[in-house]
Amino acid sequence: MSNTVKIQLKERGAAQVVAIQDWLSAECELDAKKLVKYGVLKITTSGDHILVEPKTLVGTYFSSKLIVEVKPKIEYISGALLTMLGQWRKYVPSRPEDKDGTSKQDVSAWRTFEILLTNFRREGLPWIYTSVIHDTSAPRGRILFQDTVTKLHSRGIAHRVISKTQVREYVADIAPSLSTVCRKLERIEPSTKELSRRVRTLINSIGEDDKILSEVEASERLSALLNFESRPALKEIAFFGSELLGGKDEYRVSETIGSGVAEFVDMEKLWEHAVQMLIEMKLQSSHISVIMHPLRGSTTRLFDDGGPKLDPDIIVQEKKKILAIIDAKYSSASSPSANDVYQMTCYCARLEAKVGLIAYVSNSDISRISKIGTLENGMPIFACYLSLDAFSSNNAFLADVISIITDAI
Repeated sequence: MSNTVKIQLKERGAAQVVAIQDWLSAECELDAKKLVKYGVLKITTSGDHILVEPKTLVGTYFSSKLIVEVKPKIEYISGALLTMLGQWRKYVPSRPEDKDGTSKQDVSAWRTFEILLTNFRREGLPWIYTSVIHDTSAPRGRILFQDTVTKLHSRGIAHRVISKTQVREYVADIAPSLSTVCRKLERIEPSTKELSRRVRTLINSIGEDDKILSEVEASERLSALLNFESRPALKEIAFFGSELLGGKDEYRVSETIGSGVAEFVDMEKLWEHAVQMLIEMKLQSSHISVIMHPLRGSTTRLFDDGGPKLDPDIIVQEKKKILAIIDAKYSSASSPSANDVYQMTCYCARLEAKVGLIAYVSNSDISRISKIGTLENGMPIFACYLSLDAFSSNNAFLADVISIITDAI
């Protein structure tokens, strides 16, 4: 029986060394190569050892042969940003109270999930009716006379008929999707051992949890159950689960890879999306667009007759008029990098933006903005350092920069 190789890494951190004998014994080469293909790992061979290096994807991979955990380099911000993006983009309902006396103080995603599971179990598994055609001498259901005559009696077969019956089939393969919801909750919200135990018991009572599904796959399966109009408890838990798990996002890898399931987030892309959503929230204008990588794939270059292609992270524009260029830098900083400033200067000058903004992760729990300087044509360039407080919906941070953008219209 093969062993399991366990890899624990930190995003863009040091490599872990695995003895090649252990690597071969676990038979994990195929799974590892697929993770390399997805950009999760870099693997090199050095003598009798395998060097496993992390990149910018953070998360976990689990199979019977290989377990990989990559933790974020800025630990406090990764989970919080994922939760915030989920709150901005979708609504996951919670139950403030229920018939069993749950109080408002007990509200949590875990408690809501438990209530929905309890209601769903009371309602019972959903079913669908399917038609089954029989060629039989002991007819059941409705006899199909035309088919009987043309297919049997015309051939001299008089002792059999063709009939059709409706068979009720239970949709029983729901537990793996619910288990995936439980796995997601374990990562994003703390819970007591007793509450998580009760939830697991409820899932086991609904069906066999014999498969490991990715979050996206489970979300798609649950979304398909929203069509059962006469099953309110099923619709509620299907909606809750599909919204909590989310769908496919550019910054996310959530799928079956090799013999296991991968759940990873690209932190650089996540930071870009978070900054884009923050600017969009603060602008709140139907006339202004906040677009991610609008020049990617285009032939726009630094100079009219050549030079490198331009690919700013975010452009704020009104119709085709560029108001601001924003570059999201996923690095903790207290002052701007010279290379970043040079890059932003080229962007602003070439694209004739009204303002440039470099968005870093703050190295403290306080968000702040500082003006770097002004180009010859009067375009100001700013650096902002964002902590989690900047992403609060009621925070007034970035008001000055937003007013600069709106004044440029």
